[in-house]
Amino acid sequence: MPPNAAKNDSSYEGRLALAIDALTTTKIASVRHAAHVFDVSRTTFQERLKSLSERAKTCPNSQKLTPSEEKSLHD
Repeated sequence: MPPNAAKNDSSYEGRLALAIDALTTTKIASVRHAAHVFDVSRTTFQERLKSLSERAKTCPNSQKLTPSEEKSLHD
């Protein structure tokens, strides 16, 4: 499986969520250990801890209108 395809898998997002939960409930003491145990990228894991959302859920850079402006045009 290509490296980027693994990150797009829904199980990857689930593992990230489990790793965040394990770290915040102090079941695992370090970011590096949690990333290793749940088999996720340490850098992606650290970004998610800083509350950065996944790229698929953010607005594309080429989008000119906000979601509320688009909705007003459709109505």
